[in-house]
Amino acid sequence: EINQCVGRLNFNVHAGNGIAAYADEEARVLYASAHQAPLWPNTGDDPSDTGLQGNRLNACVKRGADSSEFCGAWDRCLKFVAERVAGRNGLLIVSA
Repeated sequence: EINQCVGRLNFNVHAGNGIAAYADEEARVLYASAHQAPLWPNTGDDPSDTGLQGNRLNACVKRGADSSEFCGAWDRCLKFVAERVAGRNGLLIVSA
């Protein structure tokens, strides 16, 4: 058993489509994104969509949200990754 993973935390205006698609193919990749939704191209808009491997989180923030709403979304991202990487070796990437 390989006990390694890569966690990617993203905060941006839009969801990271490429990383989200890769996470669907690789269970060791965790992807959590705090982003505005809905927003073109309308990916990452569904907070209940955890991907094919259950390793994705869409922490959606509405347009015009204040800092407390964004911080709440970012907190959900941090907890999502932390719960899944506990006791594992790996790499954590934060992107904007």
